[in-house]
Amino acid sequence: MIKYGSLIEQRETLRRQLQAQRQLIAKQLSGTPEVNNCYPRSMTMQFLTGQPALLTGQFATLLIIVRLIKSIISIINPSRTVQPTSTNR
Repeated sequence: MIKYGSLIEQRETLRRQLQAQRQLIAKQLSGTPEVNNCYPRSMTMQFLTGQPALLTGQFATLLIIVRLIKSIISIINPSRTVQPTSTNR
């Protein structure tokens, strides 16, 4: 014999769990940031003050990339680096 009362209770429990999961997923997808009352409030300043080592590393990487690009350009187009000794033609 099947206990219908327990099946109804199980169904309601599962329905509540699914509803809670849907609400959690909706909250995660909404992308609303939580209120942050700490100093500094600016996201830029939080980045600069919170991760100085990362910022230094990114700056160093940028300098290396710029030097690499300059080297590649000078290899590809040597006429830019070598200036003619005589301008008479």
